[in-house]
Amino acid sequence: MSAWQKLGDDLLALDQWGDFDAARTKFVKSDPSTWKWRTIDPHPVNIVVNAGVPREHFDAFVPRLLVALDELRSDPGLEMVVRSLTKKKLTVATEKLIQLFEDESLVSEHRLLWAVGNAVYTIEPRDHLDRCLHICRNPRLGDSRQRLIVHLCRFKKSEEVFETLISLLDEDNARIRGAAFEALKRLDDVRALAAIERTPVGEGDDSIYERHQKQMALKKLNEKKARSSR
Repeated sequence: MSAWQKLGDDLLALDQWGDFDAARTKFVKSDPSTWKWRTIDPHPVNIVVNAGVPREHFDAFVPRLLVALDELRSDPGLEMVVRSLTKKKLTVATEKLIQLFEDESLVSEHRLLWAVGNAVYTIEPRDHLDRCLHICRNPRLGDSRQRLIVHLCRFKKSEEVFETLISLLDEDNARIRGAAFEALKRLDDVRALAAIERTPVGEGDDSIYERHQKQMALKKLNEKKARSSR
């Protein structure tokens, strides 16, 4: 039995409420309630991601899902486990998620790590800042840092956060520059204006996000600067 199959069986065994009944139901052409599982593997993790379960039930599955983050390091199901843990204030998952970014064997898995960064952003942890900064400064991680960079804006009192975001404007990556613009906009520090103004942006479709975020950052910070000078 694979680790993915074992995880499914364990989650089914923990289900006291019937949340995963769809995992036991085959597609029935005459029953529309089963249609969404025609093209989706009815594994309990996929049910959590695609259909959801009540949060008060979900907490019972969290310890097993956290163990799976270690068990599935080389399994395509790992991304789905990460997505299942993408829940606001689920701070118990933060440490394990950060460890995925720090695993050298996953450095090139940008799609997976983007999901990890998005999970951390959604959870909104108030710790692990030093490690998040280290990850955000690592260009080897490419676009996967995007949501983690935006997460940095929550640490408004950190000078190191401000300096890191400014430095990311120099990267040759439109999505990373866009994320830095977005984070600087939310950080709301007018000292960033000069760096934002002098940072070039691309012209193509791949640069829509960074162009929009630069425009919005300049608008917000210039308005704040004007108010403060009155």
